[in-house]
Amino acid sequence: VVKRLRMQLLTALTGLGAMVAAALMVYHYIEGWSWLDALYMVAITISTVGYDDHNPSPFAKAFTIAFIGYWLVVGALVVRLVTEYVVEELEFRSFTARKMQRSIEALKEHYIICGYGRMGSQIAREFQRAKVPFVVVESNPAKVEALLEAGLLFVEGDATQDEVLERAGIRQAKGLIAVADSDATNIFITLTARGLQPDLFIVARAAQEDAESKLLRAGANRVISPYVIGGRRIAAAVLTPTVVEFFDAILHSDEADLGIGEVALPPTCRWVGKSLQESGLREETGVIVIGLRRGQRFLTHLSADTVLQAGDVLIAIGTGEQIERLAHLIGA
Repeated sequence: VVKRLRMQLLTALTGLGAMVAAALMVYHYIEGWSWLDALYMVAITISTVGYDDHNPSPFAKAFTIAFIGYWLVVGALVVRLVTEYVVEELEFRSFTARKMQRSIEALKEHYIICGYGRMGSQIAREFQRAKVPFVVVESNPAKVEALLEAGLLFVEGDATQDEVLERAGIRQAKGLIAVADSDATNIFITLTARGLQPDLFIVARAAQEDAESKLLRAGANRVISPYVIGGRRIAAAVLTPTVVEFFDAILHSDEADLGIGEVALPPTCRWVGKSLQESGLREETGVIVIGLRRGQRFLTHLSADTVLQAGDVLIAIGTGEQIERLAHLIGA
């Protein structure tokens, strides 16, 4: 309905503009008046002032009568369409907001992306590709329109405010990503989120080097510097281009049936206390364990005799189905 009204309104306004242009040309070329006098005649006609010191020809009088009639009819149509458009737009936004809020309230274990700029929109695309539930928090009206067009769940507002993050479902969220335009805003977002949810996993973007320590003190679990990562990636693309292409194909390609996943081993997992060979993990799932995280250390030189411990985070490579099977067996 809103799109239909928008098109009708655009058509009506175009008609009014065309009629004004026609009137200017009639008064200028046929009556021989200057452009200023022609514009003056149009202005007093459409404003219904009626004051005029010109002596128009019979043709110009007839045209002016038709012009006034056309303007009144189409002008009334424009007023009606504008009123309907505003009402329908408000109702549509209200309905969309209520429906979206219900969808957000139903989410659990989702992520909150604070900021829908270049980085935030890329994160959203990656989450969509991985089918990860998420909500975007954005205050910029232009970016809100882009979120509406994309059909994404979002909350319009300032992510540094408690109420806005509450509406985004921070109590049920699995993590939050602060990628606003400024480091100061990301620090405030992190402080607010940490205060509302002490156990939340928070990743924040830092544009300046000195912001990293501040974000960590504010409560961020990870701080990402796009410039540092970009520099490393460019260097790697020059030094080891094949390796970079390989990992790009695994991590970012929709066509490659291969990926890297991580799964934590709970104390109840039947593989705890067994070596990789004894666990039969490779035979049961088909994945290849390329490393694991134990506490704050990464173990990369794994052997068949490496014993798995509770709390280990396995880093495995395999197809999507194989990684899902690994997660299922660990949770079983």
